[in-house]
Amino acid sequence: MAGALEGIRVVEIASFVSGPYAGMLLGDLGAEIIKIEAPDKGDPFRGWGRVEYSPPFGSVNRNKKSVTIDLKDAKGLAAVRDLLRSADVLIENFRPGTLDRVGLTYEQASKDNPGLIWCSITGFGSDGPYASRPGYDTVGQAMSGLLSLVTDMDDPRPTGISLSDHLSGMVACNGVLAALVARGRTGKGQRVDTSLLEASLSFCGENAARYFENAKVPGRSTRTREASVYAFVASDGLPFIIHLSSPQKFFEGMARAAGRPEWIADKRFATREGRRVNHEALAAEMKAVFRTGPRDMWLQKLLEQDVPCSGINTLGEVFEDPQVKHLKMRKDVPHRHLGTVSLVRNAIRLSDTPVEIRTAAPDLGEHNEEILGKREQRMRKGRIFALTGLLLAAAATGKSQAQAPAEFYRGKQMTLITSASVGGGYDQYARLLARHLPRFIPGNPTITVQNMSGADGIRAANFLYNVAAQDGSVIGGLSRNNGLMHFYDPNNASVQFDARKFHWLGSPQQEIGLFVLRTEKGAKSIDDLKRIEVTASSTARNAPTSIYPRMLNLLYGTKIKVVEGYGGSQEALLALERNEVDGHVSGGSSAAFRSRIAPMLQAGTAKVILQMGMTRDPEYPDVPTAIDIVPTAEGKQLFEVAFAEQVMGRPFVLPPGVPAERVKLLREAFDAAVKDPELLADAKSQKMEIDPVSGADINALLDRVYAAPPEIAARLREMAK
Repeated sequence: MAGALEGIRVVEIASFVSGPYAGMLLGDLGAEIIKIEAPDKGDPFRGWGRVEYSPPFGSVNRNKKSVTIDLKDAKGLAAVRDLLRSADVLIENFRPGTLDRVGLTYEQASKDNPGLIWCSITGFGSDGPYASRPGYDTVGQAMSGLLSLVTDMDDPRPTGISLSDHLSGMVACNGVLAALVARGRTGKGQRVDTSLLEASLSFCGENAARYFENAKVPGRSTRTREASVYAFVASDGLPFIIHLSSPQKFFEGMARAAGRPEWIADKRFATREGRRVNHEALAAEMKAVFRTGPRDMWLQKLLEQDVPCSGINTLGEVFEDPQVKHLKMRKDVPHRHLGTVSLVRNAIRLSDTPVEIRTAAPDLGEHNEEILGKREQRMRKGRIFALTGLLLAAAATGKSQAQAPAEFYRGKQMTLITSASVGGGYDQYARLLARHLPRFIPGNPTITVQNMSGADGIRAANFLYNVAAQDGSVIGGLSRNNGLMHFYDPNNASVQFDARKFHWLGSPQQEIGLFVLRTEKGAKSIDDLKRIEVTASSTARNAPTSIYPRMLNLLYGTKIKVVEGYGGSQEALLALERNEVDGHVSGGSSAAFRSRIAPMLQAGTAKVILQMGMTRDPEYPDVPTAIDIVPTAEGKQLFEVAFAEQVMGRPFVLPPGVPAERVKLLREAFDAAVKDPELLADAKSQKMEIDPVSGADINALLDRVYAAPPEIAARLREMAK
């Protein structure tokens, strides 16, 4: 099964612990992690072992691909910039300004790739009086106050674990995940900044809040007193802890287990406040009791009384513990040189998108050919296209272009780049196609999905048009509105592609919008809305949910007041369900949409009065379309152009330079796949609708739209503003 972050590409330029740990966490969740290392020795952690595999390095670098690049070299810098154009996330943990000095800046990277999330982990923050200081784990612990809470300030000792490094890695991972969710809404990436100091101090929030309240500086014993925590050494020399917390039953159970029921009535200890004030006195009495017997005996007695307790386990004891074994926390992972290496698995368990250790830490530069080789091939082809044009490029690629399709695709690793974030509707259709299309392509290739969301699909479309391989090995899944962006806004400089020059493979689903109206107003048909004023919910003025009803007002004389500003389609539908508005004109009729309106239709509180599409939905054969009712030829043409996006549905394309015979082959494969019973059953199981449109039909549709008279285009552009 796919991981939750499958299709997310992360470029990691980080060493030691904090940055690599953040990258590892994302990799465990399914992201592709490309670790950039210096060509000579790589990440310094590699040298911390006595063999070629360093356990410290291996512990934070699983599930990654290693490439070696010299950032101080112009070619190396160009390679990194190129990787960032197709990346979703960059993670770096240099001192502030270090990457800027070599010519790698957030400003330039975000200009090249507006969807990029740039995550920086520093010692003390990206600015401020300490920004340029060297920062390592124990410095972060000490400066943040964290160390003061876990050591004896009169005899200070550093901790035996890199708490600040790991905390900042986790915080960075959380920031990246939040930024990915935000990008799914806005299409834009952003900076994510954290530091050893910030992550560690935020971890001390409970103690800090107590300090803010009473101005008393907390120490190692402060929380143990408040939480009634105790540690003892039993008669066999083995340590254990008891955590009584606040429930009275735990204290009483402890007293009975210790054979001292009289403590329950002792005025010093009878209440939680009494135990807090007399913490040392109770601890002394408990210590005297618990040193009289072995640890296992006491733990058994305590657990029989349901008292929270545990031995203070060494790691040697931990991995022999029955519960730890049951949880399968230790994972043995194949290693290309050592046979297997053992690692601690990720602490998250997800039911549908499993968290996995797929590979051990990579060798230095192990994936240079896979990652950098593909880039070199793209650059080579790009230079050929730029110098000689598409026709000469096809000839110049020589043998690969002359190969028979079956030979070219035999064992091929193809890429499907989707403009959607992981988990959305477009992403689901992309993964459905990736699972089934290879069976219909001679040579039986495999298809890997790569998510490249951002800028309403523009980022992916620009990449497919200008950067992606033009040999038929890359397929694109675009947003349905990408094909018409230049039609509605010819001067949009961010659109660096001509949609008519893509080779459209087709769409597995065309969409038909529905006008759903509540029955309380008494309107029984669209004609009634010429005399009855109703309200309709919409997300924004440039959305179909607003454009379509305004077109009906203009072209058919209805009285629909559009209420814009709802946070998404779900909120707009919720407004209809709550009777905040009278109706809703959808831009499509997905299974999710149908399931939302079904209860209202069945209860008779709402009905479908009009369809917004070029054809009728078979479920509503007697409900007219907007094109049916509009009386003028110009009005019909306006709606036909407006509905073009819906016909495109969830479209898939090939870059413009793909050879004609491969375009033909892939179109035939697409047409066969979307009619295949196995694909249809798979789609049905996921409640995905299949109503395909061919690539040739989409190309023809775009030609008709862009050939529309200037006045038609002008009116639609005005309504879309």
